[in-house]
Amino acid sequence: MAKNRRFQDCPGINRSAFRLLPVRVAGTNHDSRATERVGVTTRIAVIIFVLILALFAADALWLHWNLPVFLGKRFLALVEYLSFWR
Repeated sequence: MAKNRRFQDCPGINRSAFRLLPVRVAGTNHDSRATERVGVTTRIAVIIFVLILALFAADALWLHWNLPVFLGKRFLALVEYLSFWR
């Protein structure tokens, strides 16, 4: 009960919504709750950036899917949708 002490004054709050999901930590073989979260490293970010850049280059040279135009239209649709909720 000590871990839920912060909810004693708020009886209407769903306590299960505040539980942490089990997260696997790199280098462990068990499903214990993680005390340290592993984030996106610089290497992973650079690899993702290069893959996206390669996709746009392949689109421009060979695929001709017009990805920039498609993404621009989808982004404008998103902006219009969000502006409706303003």
